[in-house]
Amino acid sequence: MSGFRELMSRLFRPFFWALALFFPGLVTEQTWNREYRRGQWDLLDSQEQLGHTLIVLGHVINARERSRILEIGCGPGRLQQLLQRVGFESYLGIDISSEAISRARELNALNSAFQVTDARTFCTDERFDVIIFNEVAYYFERPVEVLLRYAEFLREDGAIVISMFDFVLSRIIWRKIDRVFTTLDLNTVKNRKGQKWQIRLLSKKPI
Repeated sequence: MSGFRELMSRLFRPFFWALALFFPGLVTEQTWNREYRRGQWDLLDSQEQLGHTLIVLGHVINARERSRILEIGCGPGRLQQLLQRVGFESYLGIDISSEAISRARELNALNSAFQVTDARTFCTDERFDVIIFNEVAYYFERPVEVLLRYAEFLREDGAIVISMFDFVLSRIIWRKIDRVFTTLDLNTVKNRKGQKWQIRLLSKKPI
C-alpha cells in the first residue's frame, strides 16, 4: 500500500506544485520536509541550473568586498557553499524546512548561520548588504509585500537579488515589482532545454 501511495505521489507531484505556485498556502513545512527527504530538489545542483545561480553569485560578489548576506529560502545551503569560495563578512540563511536547515548546518560553514523560520514573519535587528531571493518569490501569497518588508533590512546602498523561473506567474510578479522597486541590473538566462530565468538586482524606489 505504501508503494502505491508513493507512486501516486510521484504522478501527481507536478500538478500539486503547479497549483501550489498560484495558491502558496497549500505548501506547509511538512510538505517541504518531505520533498527534501525524497531528494526532489537535488535537481538544483544540476548543470542546467548553473547559469542563473552564477549570476546571483556575481551580484553578491559585486555588491561589496565583504558583504553581509541574508538568503531567503536557503534550502540545504547550496548557494552558501558557492559564496564560501569568494568570502563574505557574514551569511544568514533562513528556510521554513527544518530538514533543509539541518542539512545546511552540517556544512559547519564559517561566518554563517542557518535558521528555521517562516520568511513571512521573520524579523531581525541586523542590516544586510545583499538579500537574496533565489527561486522562492513565487511561493509567497503576496511576494511584493514580502520584498518590501525585507527592503527595510538593507544597509545603506544595499540591494535585493532576485531570480525567478520564467513563466506566467513570475511575469505577473515582475510587473508588480516594477511599481515599487528600481531595477539596477537585469539578466536573462536560457539553458539547453529552453528553460529561462530572469535575474534582477533591485533597490527600493524612494518615496
